[in-house]
Amino acid sequence: MFKQILSSVMVGLVKVDTVIHTPIFIPGEYVQGEVILYGGNKSRRIETITHSLVKTYNFGNENIHYPFFSHEIVVGKEIGKNEEERIAFNFLLPENLPVPLYENELWVKTNVEIPRTLDPEDKDFVEVKMHPFMELCMKTFQDELGFTVNVREALMDKQIIKAVKRDFASMLDARQHVFLQSVRFKPTERYKEKYERIEIFFDVTADSIDLYMYVIFKSTFSKLNSNPLNYVLLQLPKEISHDQREISERIKTFLDDLKKTDLADYVY
Repeated sequence: MFKQILSSVMVGLVKVDTVIHTPIFIPGEYVQGEVILYGGNKSRRIETITHSLVKTYNFGNENIHYPFFSHEIVVGKEIGKNEEERIAFNFLLPENLPVPLYENELWVKTNVEIPRTLDPEDKDFVEVKMHPFMELCMKTFQDELGFTVNVREALMDKQIIKAVKRDFASMLDARQHVFLQSVRFKPTERYKEKYERIEIFFDVTADSIDLYMYVIFKSTFSKLNSNPLNYVLLQLPKEISHDQREISERIKTFLDDLKKTDLADYVY
């Protein structure tokens, strides 16, 4: 069985090890592990241990660390002298977990709370894979339709986005975090005469994967008065999440049928 000591923290003479049994973090799946507490030469009380998934992204010349998911383990007991205590845990990763599409870092921060003691913390980098549904969509755009990819990431204020980009309102209301990733696709083959570029925000939900597309058509690229809210929405149901052929056909049909007259509330 895979075991990785994610962190080892010394706090108040108590050693705290976090051991992860899940080798790769995948959105929408469980992470399993255990916390091992080793008592020192006298007893100490441990209240809580918190693991936070943190995304690092670049903003100008500064690296910003944004925690978008946390799991708290309530210990609430004394760890006796030379005592060993094991606490198993598991937690469900959010479906819309940001993934390392770019070189930006993703890591786990461990905090330990002891009364009247500053919370020590540790951080450890983890491997996170793309959601399988999103991976098949990306494969369609790149391998089958010949799009090239450029990734953008941003931490955005919900109210600003909802005011400027109304189409994102339902997506943002369901999120615990406001970290958005967009993938910019540049056509090189099939659609190079129709589209200048397509930028997509992928949103994985319990029932579907929603592709919020910002579309720039080739014929309107140079016009200054082009619609800045030129968003369309393609919803792919979870029932086809493992069917590469069906996913590809729906994306192709959507892009083939899409016209400049389609409005931002267009749902296919």
